[in-house]
Amino acid sequence: MSSDTLHFIDVDITALVQDWASGYLDNHGLALRAVESGAVHVVFDTKESMLTSHSPELEVALAGAGAPGPPGPEGPPGPQGETGATGATGVQGPQGPPGTVTHAAPPCFDDANRYVDCNNGTVTDTVTGLIWLKDANCFSIKTYSAANQAAAGLAASQCGLTDGSSAGDWRLPTKAEWEATIAQAVALDCKFGSPGGPPSLTNNAGTACLSVGPTSFTGVQSSFYWSSSALEDNPIVGWLVGLNNGGVTVINKNNTFFVWPVRAGQ
Repeated sequence: MSSDTLHFIDVDITALVQDWASGYLDNHGLALRAVESGAVHVVFDTKESMLTSHSPELEVALAGAGAPGPPGPEGPPGPQGETGATGATGVQGPQGPPGTVTHAAPPCFDDANRYVDCNNGTVTDTVTGLIWLKDANCFSIKTYSAANQAAAGLAASQCGLTDGSSAGDWRLPTKAEWEATIAQAVALDCKFGSPGGPPSLTNNAGTACLSVGPTSFTGVQSSFYWSSSALEDNPIVGWLVGLNNGGVTVINKNNTFFVWPVRAGQ
């Protein structure tokens, strides 16, 4: 109509779009035609016109929101944020009570004897520096491993000890330490079949066999005692000393023999 010239004309195509969306009608687009038969005279102005141009518009108004769809996949993590400021240092707590550390008693000495009774369950050998358990028969006979473990677990209040020692302070003598311990007794012929007789240790003064006395040790057996040493090329074999014959020898570790712990040493 000529009265519509230079005016906006709104055309509601909601029903048509619904039919397209539902598939009821095929979407062939839109066409302008006259209401009455005859020619249609339409003039379209381009958006570049300086007077009456407007870009074409299509407004879509939703009648109502549908149910929310499922959540989309999780997006990639964002960049790491800056490190926050360091908090203030808290107030220092009160100092705890002082700890108690105990140490095993040191060796004891005199000016006359090789073996000195320390009167705490130990005897010091002033030649080797070893501190021996005074009771040489505190433990039952054991295999090599059990003997070493028993010695390592020895502590004050066991076997007559009052020396302040703890588990881990004690061990078995090495092969070399046994050899140094019996060397003078071997020289004095302290063994079976000899005048001095076993065991193959000296008396306190170190000038005669233990059997002559006096001695600070108790329970010394004229038999075999384990060392802590094993044979280098055959580890299933361990070294032991024979206090009956003044010798050292090897034997399979699963055999059982006597246990005599020491600590310290030079």
